Amino acid sequence: PDGPDFLAGLGLSSVEEGTRCSPETNFAVASVTKTYTAALALVLHSEGRLSLDEPLSRYVPGFRLTCSNSRTQPTVRDALSHRSGLAGYEELWYNSPWSRPEILTRLSSAIARSAPQERFAYSNLMFLAAGEAIAQAAGMPYEEALQSKLLAPCGDGQSAFGSSAALPYQLAESGELQQLRQVDVGTANPALGLTGSASSLAAWMRLLLRGGNRTLPAETIRAMWTPHVEVQREDEPRIYGFYGRTRHLHYGLGWFLGEHNGLATVSHTGTLPGFRAHVALVPQAGVGVAVLANLNQTFAPEIFVYQVLDLVAGAQREDWFGHFQEVSADRQRKQLEAAGLRPGPAGWPSSLDGDALCGAFTDDVLGVVRVWRAPNGLKFSWANYDGNLEPCLDGRYRLSGVGCPLLGNDQTVEFLTKPDGAVRGLHFLGCELRRATAVASNDAAPVLACA
Repeated sequence: PDGPDFLAGLGLSSVEEGTRCSPETNFAVASVTKTYTAALALVLHSEGRLSLDEPLSRYVPGFRLTCSNSRTQPTVRDALSHRSGLAGYEELWYNSPWSRPEILTRLSSAIARSAPQERFAYSNLMFLAAGEAIAQAAGMPYEEALQSKLLAPCGDGQSAFGSSAALPYQLAESGELQQLRQVDVGTANPALGLTGSASSLAAWMRLLLRGGNRTLPAETIRAMWTPHVEVQREDEPRIYGFYGRTRHLHYGLGWFLGEHNGLATVSHTGTLPGFRAHVALVPQAGVGVAVLANLNQTFAPEIFVYQVLDLVAGAQREDWFGHFQEVSADRQRKQLEAAGLRPGPAGWPSSLDGDALCGAFTDDVLGVVRVWRAPNGLKFSWANYDGNLEPCLDGRYRLSGVGCPLLGNDQTVEFLTKPDGAVRGLHFLGCELRRATAVASNDAAPVLACA
């Protein structure tokens, strides 16, 4: 941590303007934000303002999760370590029409996958809940608390919320580089909303490797880097793939804890449309490396990070490009296999009459989904999204043209029928929505009569 820093800005922050990146260029760091949120929670804990082991409901009135085999409610600590039991529902925060309190109210109707502290389940939404608890304990919005209680005392005047200076890009199927619109993810700021630069991340890593300061002392850093839950390889093969070839992986408070060729590592990745980030520390060696990219279809951050870690460990260099290509291909293959999609040919008929499928469908978590017929087929709308419903050979419908990266090409809608064949609801995003005979214009508080 006392050695020299290497800082560089390579490539372009704006292709159209020809603006070059520098070490001061801000990028979206996405889920690397979690490392800061966990640190802020521990700062408030040390001040006696926030108890990590109290239920979230103490700070977020009315919030509770339902679990079929447990009445225990998740604590702030559970939220910060991804062991709350909640999994899924991630689409609620992306480009969301709902506020954080509205989303948390919806989650109170969600069914948790497991009891708190039972197993690892990555959840951006639970970091959103932790952010609300932080705001309540600090007596100010989460964003203000992070700036005044962590970033400013640690000398970080660059990290911020909002649009980044680097513009996001993707590669089209033709290979052409396309600029993406920066989507507002402010609702989920505590999980992934921060922007930062190579310079600001270098200062963050240096602070942590040197044992902190008065605001963030060594014991607080040790608490973040203490294992809280094991990440099971059979449950999370994708996560294991993105953290190199670690034999064991745990999550502390805001950090993944692994190993690389015998050296303990502390790290976190982050992705948003058009952005990719990877931060990794080797405390034993006093080395940290962070790479930011404004093209999320590249594995450059991961490749560079693990090439550096190979050097630190004195290990033979591996083909990390090939490794991450395999990880990506395997993930895509498993998604399609899980969905089992076999789209019908053009004009493929549905087993159900199109008009019978039209209408409004509701669920306490997702709100209202609407289906209607247009001249070119069935249409679908939910939250801030509109798309097409394409019939598949197995009777389901594939959702396309939505413009939401969290709703990929493997996303399906299945209509549910009564014994007499009448449509009673639909299955979407793991939820069963009921057909509604009346829906208020405000989806956040629908007035419904369900058939």
